[in-house]
Amino acid sequence: MDLEARIQRLEDIEEIRALVTRYGIAMDERREGETREIFTPDAKLTSRDGVFAAEGLETIITTYKARWDALGPSNHFVHGSVIEIDDSDPDRATGIVTAHAEVVRNGKPMLAAITYNDQYRRHDGKWKFSARELGFFYYTEADRYAQTMLETNRNRAYDDPQPADYPQVLR
Repeated sequence: MDLEARIQRLEDIEEIRALVTRYGIAMDERREGETREIFTPDAKLTSRDGVFAAEGLETIITTYKARWDALGPSNHFVHGSVIEIDDSDPDRATGIVTAHAEVVRNGKPMLAAITYNDQYRRHDGKWKFSARELGFFYYTEADRYAQTMLETNRNRAYDDPQPADYPQVLR
């Protein structure tokens, strides 16, 4: 690649990293308008546990509004990302993002370790999510964190604890 193409790739990766951070801010501050700006019109939002299964921007917005109504305060932290620009189509990219979240769910403080498997697409000149899949290493009550780490059913977001999405599913 020539220097100009390499610089463009670096700028694209940085814009995608900013997109990932903007996602967390939009979730924590319940910014519907910002959420509309970070997804493509035909985006998909899924989760490994099957709870999220939204296709299209309006369905994604409806999904998040319901989530925001059910949650109290939240705080998302992005730890790192690996972003790959598609060599055959520089307007497409994929990424894996590691993150944590602190939330209040059903009146209980909870902690979550999250991996996002993302697909990005440049749409109207800006990088946006075209697909986002959430997976949980754990999602547990804050006061049960130490015990939950020793269990297989580390997704405790719902009435019945469920298996963690990873690493068990990778075996």
